[in-house]
Amino acid sequence: MLRDTLTPEKLAELLAADLGPVDGPMFTSDMSVEDADRLAMSRSFLKKFRGVVAPDAKQKAIDGFIADNERCRTFVLEPRLLFDEQIIGEVISFLDSWLLDDDGAPATLARLTESARTGPGVSVGVDIATFYAKLFDSPLSRCNPMLHALYCASIKANPTWARAEIARENQHGSMVVEGSKLGTVRKQYDIDRTICSEPVLEMFFQLGIGGYIEDRMEVWLGINLSTQPVKNQWLARQGSLDGSIATIDLKSASNSISLGLTDSTLPRWFNTWLRRTRSPKTRLPNGEYLEMYMVASMGNGYCFPLQTMFFAAVVCACYRMLGLDPYFGTARKDAFLSPLHQRRDRFGKPKRINAGVFGDDIAVCREAYPLVCRALALFGFIVNEEKSFSTGPFRESCGHDYFNGVNIRGVYLKDLDRDSDCYSLINRLIKWETKTGLRLEALINAVFREVSEVLWIPYRDGDDEGIKAPRSTVGKPTYSVTGARVYFALAHELVTLSIPADEDSDSLPGIGNYRFSYNADGLVVSLVAGYLRAGRISLRDGTDYDGNRNVRSKVRKRSVPNWDWVPEADGVIHHRGNSWVHVAGRALTSALDYKPD
Repeated sequence: MLRDTLTPEKLAELLAADLGPVDGPMFTSDMSVEDADRLAMSRSFLKKFRGVVAPDAKQKAIDGFIADNERCRTFVLEPRLLFDEQIIGEVISFLDSWLLDDDGAPATLARLTESARTGPGVSVGVDIATFYAKLFDSPLSRCNPMLHALYCASIKANPTWARAEIARENQHGSMVVEGSKLGTVRKQYDIDRTICSEPVLEMFFQLGIGGYIEDRMEVWLGINLSTQPVKNQWLARQGSLDGSIATIDLKSASNSISLGLTDSTLPRWFNTWLRRTRSPKTRLPNGEYLEMYMVASMGNGYCFPLQTMFFAAVVCACYRMLGLDPYFGTARKDAFLSPLHQRRDRFGKPKRINAGVFGDDIAVCREAYPLVCRALALFGFIVNEEKSFSTGPFRESCGHDYFNGVNIRGVYLKDLDRDSDCYSLINRLIKWETKTGLRLEALINAVFREVSEVLWIPYRDGDDEGIKAPRSTVGKPTYSVTGARVYFALAHELVTLSIPADEDSDSLPGIGNYRFSYNADGLVVSLVAGYLRAGRISLRDGTDYDGNRNVRSKVRKRSVPNWDWVPEADGVIHHRGNSWVHVAGRALTSALDYKPD
């Protein structure tokens, strides 16, 4: 439970005492980096804290979702000026080309299901979030009855999977549902974020389509969603240094891709697949069903890749109209070109990345910023002016906030319920001290007092496993193995929830009120897919079978032969020159000596 002494008011008071006067509420050109650090920290610290929740946060999120859906219902793509028609035409042309498969033809069912899988969260009609339960121990829920036939066709090349499906069908039958289920998750103190739980087969195909879109983006644009955040962060830093790059953020981007937009811009064959695998309705918390006019909400498996590709098409269309050459990075189709044929600038040097898209995090050349914003509005999206920057020394993208080239991102406190939450907060506050040169002594001391069991760990371990401390602070005994000094650490480690899957019986053990039924071929498929390890079905970490937060951990003893090893990039933050070993030693010594009044 939340530490009673560390109320939101008390935390805010401690932070204010440490930071001192804070200039604000906006970043200004004449502000020093130190003042920008203070402002960023004061704005971020309690923004996502679960201990601060507005009473109407959930309802505001639901009302916003309904309003977004209504906006999608009334959306019509209407060019008002001649260059609006040109932008629309360019976007359609790009999407037509990019979405074709390598052979220049529409993707087949087999191609679209290469990346098909179940998602990590809960699904409609399944009580527990595991790959095995969803595909082999459930009625295989879907909105579109046609999807079951497509599913059987997609797995027929795998005899084991096909037999597993026959066994599942005989035991559980089928379930056709009206739509997805709308829920909310924590976003910030005044409003939650909506997310829809999809039926099993809809999610299976959605993730397959999403994987296909990701492949096409990497082939044509060089956008890889696993590495793109680093590119966006680099662009944001460059923009904060010389103003050459602007960053754009959108409001409710996931809920703004309307049916009218996809009908007007996407190739018909691909739009048919989107419509076929989406949920036409969603169930609201009050039990009513809402007809969906947005193509994909958050929770849909192809939502994020689809919006990334669409925004990339908008950026490319605007660049072409301005006579600019968009470059997101080396595309796979260009990766094997000779150095003479690689893309180069007017001086003959290798071309530098000048655009980046990751979901609704968009980075573009400053001269393209006005036209891109106009084009986004044309397609029904709303630019978040408070989080979009084209002038001044501040830029933000993909979790990094840059002020004159320095990442001033603050610390976000989410939970303070358990020792592991306190460990994580202390470790992140000390890292922030190292980065900024500012001290948070009162705050760290107060959080340290709330830890019921102090576990010292080396820097290399996870933030929530214990308190990271230099060897000189720990003072633990050592022993020698062949002349080498080896140290011991006791650390909290998350316990992977699992059940044994090696019993040849009618049912397997379960969790809570849920009991797994036995499907031998389904267990084999789960094993090959990596969801069955050491004869056990792994359950989703951090949640119970109802989806509630239920982090389980245990203290384990481990040997550490290189306790004081710190990665060079983390050991010294170059714009301050502070050593983590020095800062952590000073902060933790102060916390150990701290005597509250």
